[in-house]
Amino acid sequence: VDAVKPEKDVYYQLLIYAEAGGSVNQTTAISDGTDEILLVATPDDGYVFDGWYIGETKISSDVEFNYAVIKSEKITAKFRTA
Repeated sequence: VDAVKPEKDVYYQLLIYAEAGGSVNQTTAISDGTDEILLVATPDDGYVFDGWYIGETKISSDVEFNYAVIKSEKITAKFRTA
């Protein structure tokens, strides 16, 4: 079976945000939706990482998380006091 390649490249926008208490990597565009991006959260002093969220849904508790990009998405890193 031959794969059908789209006539145009498809791009997705991945918006990465950090709530108060830490930092994350920047907004990234991924081509073709076949890639993964490594998300890394860094808690500030006095905080611990709570998780990666899409809306109110936790998608990972790992500080380093490989996210498979299949559509545009807003992902938020949440932190809590230690």
